[in-house]
Amino acid sequence: MAITAKPSGKYDAYEYDNALIAAWWHLPKAEKMVRGCEWKIAKRLVEPPYSVQVHFVHEQDVPDSIWQIVEKSDKTYSIGSYFRVQRAVAHDDPLVVFYRIEFWGNVRAYAFIDKEH
Repeated sequence: MAITAKPSGKYDAYEYDNALIAAWWHLPKAEKMVRGCEWKIAKRLVEPPYSVQVHFVHEQDVPDSIWQIVEKSDKTYSIGSYFRVQRAVAHDDPLVVFYRIEFWGNVRAYAFIDKEH
């Protein structure tokens, strides 16, 4: 998540606060959510050589290739109206997984379970 200065040289407080919240609070919790979703959906513990990478980005900064994956995801899982998960599996390695997680209706995280590099 990028924090950009305004022409005045000042930072947007809302954007800055959101970046700090994402870095401090959401990231570790989002990784736990992904691991929990993978266990609940696929009955799989994420273990080496695989790892979870979570990214918080603005929707407009998500590459088109990611949107194509999201659109092809097999199923959307929900817990009430506050937590939605889309999961897509790689065709060449069923242990490589993409998640799009939305919680509280406005916070979105993108996560990959992939081999560690």
